[in-house]
Amino acid sequence: MSKGFASVILGAGEGTRMKSTLPKVLHTVGGKPLVDHVLDTVLALSINQQVLVVGFRGKTVASHIKDNPRYSKVKIVFQAQRLGSGHAVLQAAKVLAGYRGNVLVLCADVPMITKETLQKLMTLHQRQGNAVTILTTIMAVPTGYGRIIRAGDQVVKIAEEKDASGQEKRVQEINTGIYCFQAPDLFRILKKIRPNNQKKEYYLTDAIGLLQQEGACIGALICVSNQEVAGINDQQQLAEANAYYTSKRL
Repeated sequence: MSKGFASVILGAGEGTRMKSTLPKVLHTVGGKPLVDHVLDTVLALSINQQVLVVGFRGKTVASHIKDNPRYSKVKIVFQAQRLGSGHAVLQAAKVLAGYRGNVLVLCADVPMITKETLQKLMTLHQRQGNAVTILTTIMAVPTGYGRIIRAGDQVVKIAEEKDASGQEKRVQEINTGIYCFQAPDLFRILKKIRPNNQKKEYYLTDAIGLLQQEGACIGALICVSNQEVAGINDQQQLAEANAYYTSKRL
């Protein structure tokens, strides 16, 4: 199943809304750090190459990973300047130099993502031969999230909240920030992204639009569970994730 896949896990964010000195990805759900949940799920897929991008208090996160024998094969790369998600993924380019397979991109603060959902995403990506396949979900109130704009099965673009038209804002399918890319397309297109936004950051979502302009195939898989793809950005979301985790195990 996982032949031809590497993984890049993004864990460099500061997580200021957590209001804690602890790196966000080391906060726990069910007594286990967020990043461990994601790494364990990736390892269950038998993906041979795992790359973790760290940034804020990166040495603390790296020490945590290196102290765990389970993660002995995880390659850690540092994002010294946190210049956005596209820039973060680009830090993995040297580790994956010459790699011609597929890359599964995940977020270290989305702990409830399951092996089964990722397998479905990877299978669809390979079956359709897409340059990129996006994991999405349907939200009753999608405010604040990038909307998935489709033409049939193909994704035309991700419309960010601040840039979306009135019609686009009514779309309830949103981007979860989890993707499969073909590696050559990913690392080539990342170099074309420009920080033409208020934060002057390099957004990974811009890669979707650039690939679409080239006529590349862009697919999407809908995850039926909002909770499974929920990111942890503050203490309330952490508490909600712990409650969901507990309920799944009762």
